[in-house]
Amino acid sequence: MKLNQPAHFAKPSDSPTTLPLLSLLLLTLLCAGDARASSATTRALSIAELTTRAEIIVLGTVSFIASDWNLNRTAIETRIDLKVEETLKGTVNHAKISFYQLGGVVGDTASSLGEAATFVEGERVAIFLFKNNRERLQVVRFFQGKFSVERRPEGG
Repeated sequence: MKLNQPAHFAKPSDSPTTLPLLSLLLLTLLCAGDARASSATTRALSIAELTTRAEIIVLGTVSFIASDWNLNRTAIETRIDLKVEETLKGTVNHAKISFYQLGGVVGDTASSLGEAATFVEGERVAIFLFKNNRERLQVVRFFQGKFSVERRPEGG
């Protein structure tokens, strides 16, 4: 995988104070953000809150996953196709729906978003979706809007 790095990456051996200074800088940047914004992105939503925010809630099986560059080649997006078994909220006109999220792998370039849900072809999920400003379906609150569903063995 190709990762973009600055022309000079300081190693701890470059200077005895480099590592502590980098750690302090990173800690400062992490703490400097708006506390309301950061707490809003990490607070767990209840099922009721997820349901309220979702336009569509479906149960289905992941049938296809594909990543590609966006139109401007500034970000990688992944399309997830889901074979719908049951619609729990909203209207789904097809037996298959597609939704999108940021991140993925294209060639030897990878991009990821820490709070993005992960999907595997063949995985059965209950998913809470909303339409973003581009009218594309997206998972409510990243990983919080995705639930893997497993069947119990007979008698289990």
